[in-house]
Amino acid sequence: MFLKTNILTFEVSKPLKLIDYLHEILVPEVIIRLIVQDFNGKLLLEKAREIIKDSADFGTYLYSD
Repeated sequence: MFLKTNILTFEVSKPLKLIDYLHEILVPEVIIRLIVQDFNGKLLLEKAREIIKDSADFGTYLYSD
């Protein structure tokens, strides 16, 4: 199915390196779960993701070097 379309190539489907997995998947998911926990579990995961996006500018301003 995908073999003839070149949509699913080795380059786009290869496994992540450990450090990339940590930075791109594990850390953001942990942060989302911590935000939900701060709201005593009464917050949807989608809303926690919105909070992260909305606070990115503040974090960049506060921790810019």
